[in-house]
Amino acid sequence: NMIGNTEAWTYELNIFHILVVYVGVSFLCFELFKKNEDLYKKEK
Repeated sequence: NMIGNTEAWTYELNIFHILVVYVGVSFLCFELFKKNEDLYKKEK
């Protein structure tokens, strides 16, 4: 039964890892978008 528990733990860890990456990428895109918007406003 230990093997089953380890698999479940790994599965949860993978979901957590994907969530962290997703949030990180979203945050980076948001920051880049804000910077581009500021540059666009300055040019106009």
